[in-house]
Amino acid sequence: MYSTYTFVDDEAGGYEQDDLTGVKVPGSAYFSPWDIWYNRGADYVDYQPSYMFINGNDDPEAQSFSPYDLEVIPYVGLAYYDGDNNGRFDDFRTGASYDLTALNAYPNLYTVNNQEVGNLVQMQSFIIPPNKGVTMEDRFDHLPLGAATKYPSGNPNIPDHFQFSGILTAQEEFLLQEYGKVFFYEVNVYENGLLVENFVLYPYVHNLFDPSAKWEPAIDSASGTHLQGNHPTLGSAHDLHYYYYDHITPTHYDPTLNPDNKCNSHEVVFDVSGITANSYQITNGSTPLTITLGFQQHPFKFWQSSSLVLIVHK
Repeated sequence: MYSTYTFVDDEAGGYEQDDLTGVKVPGSAYFSPWDIWYNRGADYVDYQPSYMFINGNDDPEAQSFSPYDLEVIPYVGLAYYDGDNNGRFDDFRTGASYDLTALNAYPNLYTVNNQEVGNLVQMQSFIIPPNKGVTMEDRFDHLPLGAATKYPSGNPNIPDHFQFSGILTAQEEFLLQEYGKVFFYEVNVYENGLLVENFVLYPYVHNLFDPSAKWEPAIDSASGTHLQGNHPTLGSAHDLHYYYYDHITPTHYDPTLNPDNKCNSHEVVFDVSGITANSYQITNGSTPLTITLGFQQHPFKFWQSSSLVLIVHK
């Protein structure tokens, strides 16, 4: 149910027949909602990526009762690379272009090292109490930062959107709302007020180095160097990759046209292989449980509006 994500060109999404049969064919591989061709703007209201947090379950049959408080610290950044580190971020679908070199406009997302991608911003931490959950999804924004959330938490102590600590400019906040994503979570696990575990969880990209997949190194076209990401928690820089087929070819999936389906998401990922994982065992507390970060595909909208799920489970 909570799959790690991958990209397979001939099954890169989901398909719904436009007829009375209502036949739906979900893509078997592409669960990640971050695709530069989709999910943003007026055409995709209620199709935005969803972030779910589930800290155990008090149902005795689930055997996943959690005695833990989770302190979640998200790290966000620009989700896409346009293939040219020239100081302008270009949206191929809409034609919008953003001058990242503008004076004092993008000090956290660009000026720190003059890179369009790989600079992450730490969000405010929040607590998910034992056996509670929340879903963060905005009706309009790619990254839920504002008040137009689809799923109010109903709990004043659990936020229903991500919040900053006041260090972002208005331009950076807008760019992240339109094109941002959570790259990873740092999670502190507490029991009875005592810290028992600390984890860094990334969604796992199992075919990052598979020659059949079209993950490409994010290269600075001027210098030819491989761009590296600034990782605030893990320290040393890590190579950046993005999924590239052809910058003018949208991702497309239709099982009747196989093998002509293509994925061209332009999504950026960090190479953290061998450093961090998407699942860990909680062993230092009173109850052995597992904490996992993965994806859940939407039953009707498929990878569009799929969910990044952080879950504590048996």
